[in-house]
This record gives sequence, C-alpha cells and structure tokens, in this order.
Amino acid sequence: MQPTPFDAFVFASKAWILRSIRGVKESISAQAPRKASFSQQWHDAPVLAQSITPLWTQTSTAELRLTAGKVENLRIAAQALNGVEVSLGETFSFWRQLGQPNRLKGYREGREIREGCVVPSIAGGLCQLSNALYDAALKANFDILERHKHTRVIAGSLAEQDRDATVFWNYVDLRFKSAQGFRIEIDLSAADLVVTFKGPKVETFSKAIDSDQKTSPKLFAASCETCGVHSCFRHEQMHSAGTHDAAFSYAALLDGAWPEYSQWIAHWISENKIKNPTDIFLPLNGLQRKMSRYSWPVDGARKIFEFPLFAFYRSLVSRRLANQGKKRQLAHIQLNTQLAKNYTSKLPVTALHLVIQQNLLVPLYRQGVLGGRTFDVLMTQAPANRIEATLDQAKEQFPSSPTLSDFRADAQWIQDENRALSRARSIVTPHAKIAKMFPNRGNLIPWTNLVKPHLNRTNMNSKTVFFSGPTVGRKGAYAMRDAAKLLGLKVIKQGAELEGDDFWKGIDVETIPPGEKNLEAALQLVSMVIAPALIESRPVVCLKALSLGIPVIATEACGLPPQNGLIIIPNSSSQAIIDAWAQLFPDNQLSNLSVKAL
Repeated sequence: MQPTPFDAFVFASKAWILRSIRGVKESISAQAPRKASFSQQWHDAPVLAQSITPLWTQTSTAELRLTAGKVENLRIAAQALNGVEVSLGETFSFWRQLGQPNRLKGYREGREIREGCVVPSIAGGLCQLSNALYDAALKANFDILERHKHTRVIAGSLAEQDRDATVFWNYVDLRFKSAQGFRIEIDLSAADLVVTFKGPKVETFSKAIDSDQKTSPKLFAASCETCGVHSCFRHEQMHSAGTHDAAFSYAALLDGAWPEYSQWIAHWISENKIKNPTDIFLPLNGLQRKMSRYSWPVDGARKIFEFPLFAFYRSLVSRRLANQGKKRQLAHIQLNTQLAKNYTSKLPVTALHLVIQQNLLVPLYRQGVLGGRTFDVLMTQAPANRIEATLDQAKEQFPSSPTLSDFRADAQWIQDENRALSRARSIVTPHAKIAKMFPNRGNLIPWTNLVKPHLNRTNMNSKTVFFSGPTVGRKGAYAMRDAAKLLGLKVIKQGAELEGDDFWKGIDVETIPPGEKNLEAALQLVSMVIAPALIESRPVVCLKALSLGIPVIATEACGLPPQNGLIIIPNSSSQAIIDAWAQLFPDNQLSNLSVKAL
C-alpha cells in the first residue's frame, strides 16, 4: 500500500512523542550513557575488530545523488566519532556521541528507509555507520545493550547478513559496552567505510545481549528514485525538486597559480567537461580581475567559486609577516586551513573526484573531505618529512645558521600529510625529484619556460655568476659563499640577507632590487647561474637562464630534468660547485682548487 501525506504526518507525530519520552528519561536517569571523549590512550593498541563496508552500493545511476548525500553524511559523522575512547564500564551510545543530525551541522539529503521505502532524508544513510559499529562490536564480543533491525533491507548492506542496527534520532539507538575500555576509529577510503576498534585484549567477555534477536524474512526496500510508482506523493515531491537532474562532477581546489599547473588544469577541464562538469574553487578569479597570482584557466568550467573577503584578509595578514620563521609558517597553516573550510562549505556532494593544491591537502584531509572521493594532488613542494630530514642534516653541518632549524611541522601534520598522499590517485608535478618519490603515481609534467631567448649576452667567460635564491641556508648559500671565495667569483643575487648581515664578507656581492626586469638585466652580465639548493620547489631563475642559453649549475633538489646547458651536481657543497665549474671552464687555473684550502 502506498504511503500518503496523512501517513507521513502520523509517523512524524509518533516520532516526536517517542523522542520526547526518551529525552525526558535520559535527562533524569543516573544510568544514562555519557558522551565519550577524544583521547590517544589506545591509539597504538591492538586491533580488536574491524568492519569494512562499501560506500557506493547503489544499483542504478538514478540513486547516485542520494548515495552521494549518504557519503557526505558519513564524512560528517566520522569526524564526531573518529578517535573517541570509551572508558572501562562506560556504555557507548550512537546518538549520545553523535548528537542530533541536522542541516546546521552540514548534513545533507541521503537515503533513509521509512515505511518500507528508501526515501530522501536529511542525514539519511547514517545507518551504514551504525551497522558497521554493530558488526565490529559483535566481532569484538562486546555486550550489545540496544540494537534494532531494519524493517527492510538495502542490497549490499550488512542487513543482508542480519548484522545491521538501524538508528533514528533519538529513541532508536545503538548501545554497547566492553569488559575493557576501547577506542573507535572511523575512516572513509575512496570506496569503503572502515570501522576499527582498538584496545587491550582480554581473555573473556560477557555474553553479548541483543535487544532484537528475532530473525525475520529479508524484505528489500524499494527506492523512491527507481520504484516507478509515480502516483506516490513522495515521487511527486522528488520530481518537483528535480532530484533526478543532479550529475556527478569534478572539482579543482586551487590557490596560487603556476604556469605549469595552469596548462595541466586547462587540459583536464577540456578532457572532462562533457562527461563530468568541473567546478573551480579560487580565492579570486585572477583572469577576470587581472591578477597573475590567481590566473588559473576557467574556460569550460561549470561554475567558479570565489572567496574575495578571504583573499583580502590573507593579503593583509601576509604583508605583516616576516620573510622567514616559525610565525610565518604557522600563519600560513592557519590561512590554508581557513581557505579549505571556505571551499568545503561550497563543495557539491556530487563532486566525486578532486584536484587539490598541496597547501590545502592536510586541512582537507583533517576535515574529512577526502573520504569517499578520489583525488589528484598538485605538488608544490616535497613532503614535509623529506624537507625536514634534509634541513636537519644541513643544520648539523652548519649549526650557526639561524634559518635551517627555524620551523618544524608537528608530528601529526607530517603523519596526516603522508596518509593523504598515500591515498592520492596521482601526484602531479613538474619537479623531477618529487616525481621520483612516487614511482607508481608520479605524473611528471613539463616546466614552462618563463622568458624567450632574446637577450644579447657578451660575458660568457666572465667570473660573474648569479646565485639563485635569497641568502638562506636551504638555497645553498653556504656552498655558494665558500665556492665564490675559492674561485674568486663576483656574485649577483636577489632577495633578503637572512643568514646575517656579514654573511658575504670578503666576497664581491651585488644585490639587485626585486622585479623581473632587474633579474633579466642582471642575467645579461653573468656567465652562469648557480643553484646549489638543498630545498627548491620552483627553480624560476634556472628556468629563465636555460631559456636564454645561460649555463646552469644546480642540484637535483631543483627538480630540473637533464638538458643542454645544465650541470646537475650531486649535493649542495662548494666542492661540487668547483668540480662543475671545472667542466665548463677547464682552462681556468682556479678550477682545480679544493675546499680543503678554506
């Protein structure tokens, strides 16, 4: 029999009464479950049980929209449960822990079984999480204090195995406890919901008590999306809301533009716009506003999301930051986190594949946005653990440097970045060394030459060189300084003096003002560019020099592929620079010097 609007009214009325009764009872009962807290006590404890269930169980493309809504609801709920630890003797209550799900918390329309049908409902689909919790609790032999079966079964769910636990705020709950305390971990991969219990292992547990152990025949629920009963009032509601019109999409979550990534994004949008429309998220539409910093291609995008207030705020904050140091790094982390939250607030649940710029990766991972989605990462620097290992080694060699140890990411940040990168479908980068770090997923794209070879150079044999970078340890300033002393070089450079005002004492150094024109003018005067960097994300000066036919000496850390005019040195040392100089100028009497002379 088809449900009617009156049936829906009666159902809602009964639900309100039952919620009120349970709410009153819970408020006056001393035995009511308490909300557990987040903790790290059993983070490294043994796994007691695990339940893995597929996220995408729809049987028809018409059901994809509500399934996507369900996955979004699971992302939000996972944030409230992941890392919760229940103490010895305490009862875990699904609703006590999660609270009332509603639109204000970000919950969307998902799939809910009601009156025998799968219907759209805010926070619909949370039963997949309660099912998995119940399944894991049975595997761990916990005491089941309250559990209710579904009235109907969704194909592919744990209800087919009689291991389901339906929940409905707040009077249909799932509750269980253990003979020992335990930790709950909730994770969403691209394809699965993973529920894990950790804790100390014990020899015996109490016998599980199931409040709803009756075995009933499996009656499969019909979905409003596909049942074909057009006379039902729920079908009319869905039809008028246009729920069948939603299409799956892709989204690019971007920040500062690189020309290499701009070319890749333009191709990516064009390649996917017919099958999967693409949304672009930017602080500002740089092409429209003529701002090179955000000049990403947007042609062919379905929709462009901008956040001008944030862009203005970040600009003000950034102007007040120092050129180097812990405060600068922490401020950027906070700004990136806020930008990620802004993007998340507008991200369609139907966006199943993302392209993410690296500075947004960890914030998005921590916000649970990546669960149930595939994604590519635009890598703008090496992973934090690789960078910090390099800087730690350099600090041992140059302990007096004020910059080589001025900031280190916390252990949790590094762990989260590594976890997120391990799940990425591909790592997109023009940086040859970074691509090698991901041998099976690295997508190496070409560097873009930034200028055309048009300068008239007459100083190819000059002992004037350009140092690629500000005076900072990670750019190889110490190696450059020592090599310049031995070879008697004049050094031209741009950027701040971050290693101390007398760092270049005894060396002929010229610091040119910032700006592209000043850089191009300086390159007319030098015989080569030297980039002995320990860390280099984007070797702009090297790219300019190579496009002009100027020889370049650079470390592998600069990420340049082998090519004419480039000598890649094995490490950032003055001896490596001297040896490379000898290759370019074999007749120079100073080329055979050794750093031992220092």
